[in-house]
Amino acid sequence: MHKTLTFIWIVLMLLATVSFQIGHLGLINKTVMLLLAIITFYKGCLVVNYFMDLRNSYWVWKASIFLYLFVVLVVIAIAYLRALT
Repeated sequence: MHKTLTFIWIVLMLLATVSFQIGHLGLINKTVMLLLAIITFYKGCLVVNYFMDLRNSYWVWKASIFLYLFVVLVVIAIAYLRALT
């Protein structure tokens, strides 16, 4: 289990670095924002499943957290799209 968590942590750090570099380079458009939203959702799934240890819990707990994460990402996407127009 310890090796799995270390691997997940490394993946999270790599994804965070990729997200930072995308923002730092100024590569901002609708496609990149979609990619960043997907990366963020995937990182959230990893945190929920491994570090919050909800992968073996009752489905309602996981669904509520995933729904919350999805709603937050949708609100951010709407705000970004409104800022473009």
